Amino acid sequence: MGAGVTPVSAPDIRSEFDVAYGELGLILLAAPLLLSMVIEGPILLASDRLRRGRVATFGLVVMGVFMIAAAAATSPWMLALGLAGWGSASGITCGVSQGALMDAYPQDRERWMTRWTLMGSLGDAATPLLIMAAAAAGMGWRTALVGAGALHLVHAVVMFSVVWERGAVPETEASGDDSEDSEDTEDAEDGDGWWAQLRAGLRNRQLLLWLGAGALCCLLDEIFVAFGAVFLRAELGATVTTQSLAFAACAVLEAVGLVVTDRLLRRFSPRHLLMASCLACAAAFLCWLGVRSRVGSIVLLAVVGLCTAPQYPICAARAYAAAPGKSGLVAAVDQLFSPLPIVAPLVIGLVADQFGVTLALLLLLAQPVGVFVLALALRPADHEPRMQG
Repeated sequence: MGAGVTPVSAPDIRSEFDVAYGELGLILLAAPLLLSMVIEGPILLASDRLRRGRVATFGLVVMGVFMIAAAAATSPWMLALGLAGWGSASGITCGVSQGALMDAYPQDRERWMTRWTLMGSLGDAATPLLIMAAAAAGMGWRTALVGAGALHLVHAVVMFSVVWERGAVPETEASGDDSEDSEDTEDAEDGDGWWAQLRAGLRNRQLLLWLGAGALCCLLDEIFVAFGAVFLRAELGATVTTQSLAFAACAVLEAVGLVVTDRLLRRFSPRHLLMASCLACAAAFLCWLGVRSRVGSIVLLAVVGLCTAPQYPICAARAYAAAPGKSGLVAAVDQLFSPLPIVAPLVIGLVADQFGVTLALLLLLAQPVGVFVLALALRPADHEPRMQG
C-alpha cells in the first residue's frame, strides 16, 4: 500500500504541484530509488550475517515515519525527499524479509515467491479503495499516505512481538540446490569475505540474467499505474473514481493470477508458464491502449494484471536459485539493476512530454518482450528446480 498511493494519485499530485510529466516521474518513481542505490547494497550484502528480523522491524518503523513526513510535504521536492527515505527503508526491509523466506523454502521458491507477490498485489488492490475512501470523505492523497504510514507502524509492532518474543525469523542456511553457476558463490563462501562473495556473484551468469529479467518487471508495476492513470484522465476523461476502479480491477485480477500461478506451478514448468504469460500480457496491453471505452479499458486493464502475474515471482525465484543460501548476496547484486527503475520513469515522462502519453506507454512493452526473450534464450534446465529426494 505504501508504494501504491502516490502512483494512483499521480494526476492529483501533478495538478496540485503543477509539474510536467518528466518531473512527475522523478518525484514519484525515481526519487524513492535514488538514495537506495547508495545505502542498500552494503546493508543487504551484510544481512546474511545479521539478525534479519530486527533489521526488518527497524526498517518498518523508518518506512512509516518517512511516509507520514511525505504526507506533510509543502513542495514537490519535499515530497520527493520523503518518498526517497521511504524507498530506501523499504528496499532494505523487503530485501531481508524476502531473503529469509527464500532461504527457508529452497525447494519451493517459485511458489513462495508467488505468494510473496500475492501479498503485494493485495496491497495494490487495497490502495485504490483507500484513495476512494479518502476522496469520499472530502480528503485526498495526503490522508491516504498517513493511513498507509500508520499501517507500517502497526506492522512494526507485530514484527517486534514475533522477532523479539518468539524469534520466528529463520537463520540463513546455504542450500545445495539448483544452479550450475551457483558454484562460484559457494566457492567464495570461505574466501576473502563479503567482497569475495560479491565478485563471485558478478561472475554468476544465471544470477545476472535472472536479476535483469526481474528488473524489467518494474515497468508494469508502479510506473504503469502512474502513467496509466494519467492516460485514463487525459485520453478518456476518467474521474478519480474511474481511475481507482480500473487499477483496483487490475490489481485484483493480478492477485487472482498469482493464485492460479501457484496452482499451475505444480503441473507446468516455470519456463513455459513464464513465456505464455509474456505473450498474453503483450497482446492484452496493446488492446488496452487501443480501446476508447471506459468499461472496455477497465476490463482490459484487469486482463493485463492477470497475464502479468507470473513474471516477477518466477524471475525472482530463479535468481535466488542461482545463488542458494546467499539471499543477501542476491539482493546486493540486484542493486546493479537499480538504475533501470530510476531511469525508466524519467524516460517515459520525457517521451510523454514530447510525443504524448500513449506513445510513452508503448515503451512498457519492454517488460513482456524482454522477459520472453530471456526465457527463450536460456537453457530449459536453467529454469527448473532440481528435485532432491
